[in-house]
Amino acid sequence: MQILKGSNTAYYPFPGKPAGHPTKLGGSPADVEEQSASFMAMGCAGADLLAYRATEADPIALVKAARRGLGKGFLIVAGSVSSRERVKAVAEAGADAFTIGSAVFDQSYSPTKGSIRSQLSAVLEDCMAA
Repeated sequence: MQILKGSNTAYYPFPGKPAGHPTKLGGSPADVEEQSASFMAMGCAGADLLAYRATEADPIALVKAARRGLGKGFLIVAGSVSSRERVKAVAEAGADAFTIGSAVFDQSYSPTKGSIRSQLSAVLEDCMAA
């Protein structure tokens, strides 16, 4: 945080116990809530949670825990947000944003849509509906 002080760069660390590649997320909702609160106390802008890569807890329980710990901090959910149902679930659980990648590139987000542009249109439609 000292390196970023005075810049326009925000820091969103991963709560829980991220490990490996592709990264999996260990840890309980209590761990995630506690770490998220500590991130805010250190001056972070929020957290980046690998909810759907969880190995020990329910992804939505982790999102809710991070939201409690962050208070008004910004919550990003990354990793395996790959369906309309997951977009809606993370929004309802308190996420401010999510990242999406391979589900669009491998055309699995909306298998009938085809192109990347069509995949992204489907994602945006689902965001608006969430």
